[in-house]
Amino acid sequence: MKLFLSCLALLFASLAQAEALSIRICHDREPLRPWRLEGQEGLDFELVRQLEPELGVRFEFIAMPWKRCLLSLERNRVDAAMGVSYSSERGVFAVYPLNGEQPQAALRMRSESYVLYRRKGEMVHWADNAMQQLQGAVGVQQGYSVLDLLQQQGVPVDSSASSAEATLHKLQRGWIGAAVVLGQEGDYWLRHNLDFLQSLERVEPPLQEKHYYLVYSRDFYQRQPALVLRSWQGVALARESALFRQRLDASLND
Repeated sequence: MKLFLSCLALLFASLAQAEALSIRICHDREPLRPWRLEGQEGLDFELVRQLEPELGVRFEFIAMPWKRCLLSLERNRVDAAMGVSYSSERGVFAVYPLNGEQPQAALRMRSESYVLYRRKGEMVHWADNAMQQLQGAVGVQQGYSVLDLLQQQGVPVDSSASSAEATLHKLQRGWIGAAVVLGQEGDYWLRHNLDFLQSLERVEPPLQEKHYYLVYSRDFYQRQPALVLRSWQGVALARESALFRQRLDASLND
């Protein structure tokens, strides 16, 4: 009987420990519709929260400026970061679900495209992997990976704005020659801001499509490799679920 009670106590202690595992996950503090909204709402949060019962963990979401979030991940001050696209520079300190040297797109959280926006009546456009007929700098958000693509092509860039809305405001006011922001967020602002709708337009085709991942610090991965793998698999299953797809379709029509 004593042996049974001892085993039972150990079992409950193990379960309590598993339930108590908290994973500190940082994210960009700027909203990104429909993925990140104020108050830790949005589809990114919904997707990750679906993993908690299956993994027996609790995610502690921490909003930060994007550059600080990535720096915190690099220095192991947080366990994970949410919605991170891949670059070789980030791959040095962030653990992605790799297949060889590249992340597995099937295990992504989501995909998005970087899109060019211009003032109506102007001719700036993206063709042959270069910016054509640009007058001035291209506005992009601080810390966003499309900055690397533009700089590699010698495009002058203004990355002083922290949000897509602020970037589009600079474009509308003539402070920059064009803007490159994530398409769903840019389109949202054109639908919901009459001044933007009247003065700005989206330009096809997109510059670049990116996949975004739940990534982990090197330190956390070394301590919990099996849990990390299960989380990536869980993300893929949740992303393809009928309920999540329904929520995504509804949000894109907002």
